[in-house]
Amino acid sequence: MNQAISCDVFYRPSRIRTVLVANRGEIAVRVIRAAHELGMRA
Repeated sequence: MNQAISCDVFYRPSRIRTVLVANRGEIAVRVIRAAHELGMRA
């Protein structure tokens, strides 16, 4: 028999606040710029 499982607890992920970037190459610069535009620290 299959029974439906009722879940009263909802997973709500927290907002990402910080992004770590490994280097300062061109792609990293774009990632940092996009993160700042979204209000994140990079």
